[in-house]
Amino acid sequence: MYARVFGVALLVAAVQTFLVISITWLFNGQRSALLHPATALAAWLGITAITILWTIFYIALTAPRRFREKEVHLQLALREAELRALEAQVNPHFLFNRLNSIRGLVTENPAVAQDMITRLANILRYNLRRDLMHTVPLASEVEVVGDYLWWRTP
Repeated sequence: MYARVFGVALLVAAVQTFLVISITWLFNGQRSALLHPATALAAWLGITAITILWTIFYIALTAPRRFREKEVHLQLALREAELRALEAQVNPHFLFNRLNSIRGLVTENPAVAQDMITRLANILRYNLRRDLMHTVPLASEVEVVGDYLWWRTP
């Protein structure tokens, strides 16, 4: 990375030197001291040094911010991956267990099966809404916990 930055700084310095010499020549004509090769080389070296120093200063000044941004991004990605992995493990197991329970009750007790379907729909709807929001009202939490605990009692 530093070699590329150094190369770009050299190129920028060359372009800046060319522009300075060209503008000086336009205003002063042949009388310009910058038209002599030694003076042009000295101007290029000076502009190159200033450009490289400015680049080093800029990189040093912005490096901590870039590091923090990268660290926060990586932490967020890690937490999101952990959450998705846990959801992928828990949700299918829960869903299939509940569907099998409902399947067994459809012929034995249709009214309880309907109630179980309604409570399962409430839990799934809550999970979908929760994924879209960062916080959830306590009343919603209590309601879904009630629906979940009902599965344990019948």
